[in-house]
Amino acid sequence: MKVRASEQGRPSSRAFTSAGESTGVVTRDQLRRPGAVGRTRPAVSGLLCRRKDPRRRCCAEPGGPLWTATGTGRIRPEQAATTAKARIAAAPTASSEFGSPAGMIVAATTDSTRAHSISAAERIRITMPIRVPNGTARRAEPTASCRGTRPSADPGKTPTANQAIASVGGMISTIVWGTGNVGRAAIRAVHAHPGLELTGVLVHDPAKVGRDAGRLAGLAHDLGVTASSDADALLARHPRAVVYAASGDIRPDDALRDIVTAIRAGAVVVTPALYALYDPRNAPAEVREPVRAAIAAGGGSLFVSGIDPGWGNDVLPLLVSGLGHRVDTIRCQEIFDYSTYDQPDSVRYLVGMGQPMDYEPPMTAPGIPTMVWGGQIRLMARALGAELDGIRETLDRRALDATVTTAAMGDFEAGTQGAVRFEVQGIVGGRPRIVIEHVTRIHSDCAPDWPLPPDGAGAHRIIVEGDPRIEVTVEAETEGGNRAAGGNATAVGRLVNAIDWLAAAEPGLYDALDVPLRPAVGRFASAPSERTPQ
Repeated sequence: MKVRASEQGRPSSRAFTSAGESTGVVTRDQLRRPGAVGRTRPAVSGLLCRRKDPRRRCCAEPGGPLWTATGTGRIRPEQAATTAKARIAAAPTASSEFGSPAGMIVAATTDSTRAHSISAAERIRITMPIRVPNGTARRAEPTASCRGTRPSADPGKTPTANQAIASVGGMISTIVWGTGNVGRAAIRAVHAHPGLELTGVLVHDPAKVGRDAGRLAGLAHDLGVTASSDADALLARHPRAVVYAASGDIRPDDALRDIVTAIRAGAVVVTPALYALYDPRNAPAEVREPVRAAIAAGGGSLFVSGIDPGWGNDVLPLLVSGLGHRVDTIRCQEIFDYSTYDQPDSVRYLVGMGQPMDYEPPMTAPGIPTMVWGGQIRLMARALGAELDGIRETLDRRALDATVTTAAMGDFEAGTQGAVRFEVQGIVGGRPRIVIEHVTRIHSDCAPDWPLPPDGAGAHRIIVEGDPRIEVTVEAETEGGNRAAGGNATAVGRLVNAIDWLAAAEPGLYDALDVPLRPAVGRFASAPSERTPQ
């Protein structure tokens, strides 16, 4: 189906199917920013490459095919890696200044029960690696260079995180690279973790150099760690872990270079910045191979995750799918009002809010949603033992009826894009069985007929159609009730809570099926309301 450009006030929609082998190739011309010569868009994290695939036209070229992506849940024999024993590790029991993001509410419903809320103090979080069907490899590729050995795993015993930490020499020195929306949450998470020690903070803004990390993170007290702009100096201290929180959306080449440098220095790196590496097996070689070379040379590791893409469309839906006896479809939704965001580059140019309706946002350009979220579709299919026929995208856009004014990003004019809805569908047996859906607005009045979060602000929702039908909605808040900040905090939590496991594991390139979801053991704050940054 061809793209149908909308007229002002009318929706714009498209659908196309992709199947076959993904190359990960997106050209610079596709991803330039508006204002340059020609039709231009900003780069999307982890997607920018320096060449075109000689075997096919780029999806931006006239007559070129739409994006194609690997369409199976099976792993080719040459991709299989030696599988280590599954490990389930609990975090050490110790007091902490911060707990989980304040006010996370999980509402679960079935056809026969009403929704109910669970407070943060009552929430139970599960530590469990995702098990895949027998014979399907899911381990990170081993490397010839091994900084240490994985703690022995007795199938009858569960090693504690204290044992994992002891295997890497006590507290794990950790630096946070970047202090924006994600970096602020990362500083708080590292400081709160009983097994991690914040030893450095890297900033790009000269005005932040010399400031204390606690103040940069919105805390009311200093942490005794001052911000630096000298990456080489911080890495020369040989930190055991790096939380890479700098943006990769509009600087993917720089982000890849930074991450490779940290891995080569021997660090475990966790980051949400490189979309292409959420599914390393199908990542483009120009992104994956520099990382593999750095792992072999320096003995570091890499785990790329977040919230969406991230736990919202890998570990959580897979765990929920195991609660029923029949699954028809799995739908992962992110539903958000972006008016509270303070990221104008991403909101206006990547997503297209406030742009004319004939502007093609790079995040929803043909093939880009598959590039960003297709890895999550493949991970879920692999874990479920399902063979994908292919991956399909759908897109709808709506214009604003009236001008919207936001506190952080200014005005969004009437007639410009005010809402976007797209799906990335994993096709199994000719039907969309695994679906990742985004519904994004700049105001709740735009596209009121589309799915809405429970209270209008934002949520992540898992819907498993089957027997029983299960619906789980996750709402996270922090920094004075900010849902966007709450989402960032959960993305960081998934990453930071994995550091001690990764530090005790073999060097490698890991995905969400390798790394268990860790519990927040020992981190009940003495007075949560006083500890949450405002």
